Formats: sequence, structure tokens, C-alpha cells
Amino acid sequence: TWRKEIEIGGLHFAPFVATISPNSETLAIGLASPECALVWDISRNKLLQKLDRSATSIVDARFSRNGKSFLTIDDHVPHLWDRHSGKEIAELQSLPSGDAILREGSIAFSDDGRYIIGSEMDDSAVLIEPSSGRVIRRLIGHTSRVLAVAISKDGKMAATGSGESYDDD
Repeated sequence: TWRKEIEIGGLHFAPFVATISPNSETLAIGLASPECALVWDISRNKLLQKLDRSATSIVDARFSRNGKSFLTIDDHVPHLWDRHSGKEIAELQSLPSGDAILREGSIAFSDDGRYIIGSEMDDSAVLIEPSSGRVIRRLIGHTSRVLAVAISKDGKMAATGSGESYDDD
């Protein structure tokens, strides 16, 4: 049943973002207020974890394809979580300028969970190794914001798309 609000302990919360695990058993919800993420067992309608790491509203959440971890983004800072323990695995690194690394809306995991690709705050994308939180490669060349990212099943190929236009001449 879809609800506009979630009730926990007599308090009502409005979900800001939500993501369902690949096996459709778990739901991760990012809240704008209070600033946290909730992890639910869908079939039992039971709260599994409340993740309070966020200092600001969670604006995006994604499960890895294998369902073992998920990513939340608050204030453009990505946090990687272990799905079963609810422990934070990594806060993914910032750019050398100090700017946050990923923007919401364009994140993808490789099938094995070894890589994440996401659009940056500039006109590029990054390939990240979530186990270490380090950037493996920056993908540059777009002249406008990267709006879409994808990664192949084996993690060997990545694709990005932006809103730029091209002239055939």
C-alpha cells in the first residue's frame, strides 16, 4: 500500500526518495526531515534499520545490483552502506577542489558491486571503487551536465549521456 507518510513511533515522516532492492525484499527510504534513511523489510512491513549519518536531506538512494549495499546522497556527498548491518562502508571522497563528488539522479552500480559510476557536479562522470571510496577514473568530454550513466554487467564498459547538442557539420 502506498502512503504519502510513514508512521514510526507515533511520528509521521514524508519520504523524499525511495529505492527497492533487486530481489524486491527491501526498501530504503531517504527522508528530508528528520535527515535519515530508513531500511524496511517489505513483506513484513518492518523497520530493519534507521541510518542517522546524514546532516542534511537525503536526495538520492540506490541499491547495488547484488543488493548487498546501497548508496545515499545528502548534500551531494555519497555514503555507501552495508544492507545487512546498516553500517556505513564509506563516505566517498570529494574532488581535489573540495566539491562533492556525485550529484543525485545519475548513479549506477556494476553487477558485482565492485564499481559505481556517477555524474559529478561539473560536466564529467567518475568511476569509483566503493570498497576503498577512491576514484578510479574521471570521464571527461561533455560540455554540459551529465544526465545519465550506465555500466555494463562485467564493469568493463561505461556510458554517459548529457543534454548537449551536436552539429552534424
